[in-house]
Formats: sequence, C-alpha cells, structure tokens
Amino acid sequence: MLEYPDSIRHHSQMKAVTFLKPFEYTLKIDGESWPQGAQVTGTLEVKNHSSPGSSGSDLADARVLLAITRGDLKKVHAKTPGALSVVKLLSPPPSDPNAWQLPAGGETKTFPWETILDRNCPITDSVGSPFLAYGHSGDLDSSARIQLPVTSEPILAAFLNACNVHFRFIIKSQRWSKSGTTATKLVPPDSKRFARLEYITLTSHFSGEELELNYEFNEKSKKKRELDQTLSPAEYRLPSGRLNTDVFERKLEEALQAHEGSAT
Repeated sequence: MLEYPDSIRHHSQMKAVTFLKPFEYTLKIDGESWPQGAQVTGTLEVKNHSSPGSSGSDLADARVLLAITRGDLKKVHAKTPGALSVVKLLSPPPSDPNAWQLPAGGETKTFPWETILDRNCPITDSVGSPFLAYGHSGDLDSSARIQLPVTSEPILAAFLNACNVHFRFIIKSQRWSKSGTTATKLVPPDSKRFARLEYITLTSHFSGEELELNYEFNEKSKKKRELDQTLSPAEYRLPSGRLNTDVFERKLEEALQAHEGSAT
C-alpha cells in the first residue's frame, strides 16, 4: 500500500443513516475525501426493526450489499435507473453462506470494512463520481448511496502542482474516462512564450509504478501536437522516499521545449 503524507490522513468521518424497511443502515466512513490509491475504511451497522425472532419479510436468505460504484452526477441525483455501475464489490460474495448475513428481527449487526482504491480509479469530476452503494439487494437502483469524493493520485497531483506553481498553468478542468485515464486541461499564462498555445490536455495513467503522460498541445491556429512521457519510480522518488519535485519541473520543461522546437 502507498504511504501518504499526514496532510491527507483524515481524522474526520462521514456518516449516513438510511431506512430500507425493515432495516436501518448506519454507514460510517473514516475521512471526507481520498486520493486515488488510498485506503478507505469504515463500518456498516444494520438494525432489523422487525419483531424479535422474525427474519424480516422474505429476506431470510438475503445478504448485506456494499460496493464502490461510479455514476453520472445528474443521473444519480435524478435517481435514473441504471445510473450506477459497480467498480468494486466490498461485501463478500453470495457463495459464502455465512458472510454478511442480515440480522434477525430485533437484532443489530456491525460490519467493519476496508478497501484500497486503485491508482487509476474514478475521480470526482464535473460529470461523475464514485459512490458507496449499500443495502440488502443486488439491485443497485434500490440501494442507498453516498458520494465518495476522490481526488488525483498524489504523484499526479504533485506533477500538476508543479505545472501551476512553476509554470503558472491554470488547471481548468479534469475528466476521468472508463479507460482509467484522467485528462487535465491546462491553460497557459498570458506570456510571449505561450502566445501560440491555447491549452494542453494532459492525459495520465499509471502502468504499474510508472506514470504515463500524454501531452496534447492545442494551438490557437487549431493545430495539435502530441508528446508522450513516462516517469519511473526512480525518477519521481528520492532515495528517502519523498517525491522529487525537481523532476516534475524538468519533465514539463522538456515537453514544452520539444513542442516549441516542432512548432518552428
């Protein structure tokens, strides 16, 4: 598991209480937002409000559902059928007969859970977001859900910070795609050096430990040029394990110079 600085270790907690008759669900999540690749932990408490001794209607064989999903924000908020798709199932599979059984009438059960987000998992952008879906049915449309805010992987975030701080590029937007890539629109500062450049679309993806970058230079003349880079752990990490921010500046400068050379 990746180690993250104290600045993104969370001591706060999100909580949601939902009634899906006859059950009351209390979902607790440690933290309020998470970068790609981070660990997420919490508990799901389920209380059966049926009379003691009963199983609760026809749900005697049902199991607790908990899954990381992704959905279009507008469709999820409008409760459009099929708005959510499973990214990762957190509750045990139905093949385990003793796993996450619903409590009997009058009883309460608490299920601790934890997961590690993939380094290329969905992020929360202007279009969609990860959600935690929970309930007692395999049908996501009838489950409860809570938005799980996810930000860029810390190494990518540090690279984008270098773009902003050292080159004064403005991070205009980010968009995650189903291929596991994140496209970031970078708008250059108003300067002589970037007079012909309208914006850069930086598409990023982790292949194992390597950070793969694709620069699409969009010029004001409507011409487009592309450049690929790959950063290995030996490049972006110092022997101490800390991030080597100098290499981010150098890589971006190399990309900019290569584009400027091809444009002449």
